[in-house]
Amino acid sequence: MYQKKIPQQLEFPNFYLPFSGQLAPHNRWVLLAQIVPWDLAEEINHAGLSPDQGAPIKPSRVALGALLIKEKPGLTDRETVSATPINKLRPL
Repeated sequence: MYQKKIPQQLEFPNFYLPFSGQLAPHNRWVLLAQIVPWDLAEEINHAGLSPDQGAPIKPSRVALGALLIKEKPGLTDRETVSATPINKLRPL
């Protein structure tokens, strides 16, 4: 099931990181996020999905973003999951 809720991704230019300050505008992930055509990715990813059948899906930005984080440095699925901060707090 797909229901578009947010017309555009929210921007957080003053996003505070507790131990390392703010997101650097020249960070490779910030720069990559600026050039990805997120609207087109959403259109392609959700083509043919029913608005009222099936389980809700994750937003395209989350799905494509996770794939980019995995593929750009060449990580396996397990390495990608292990690299996320939330998984450092609890065992797999």
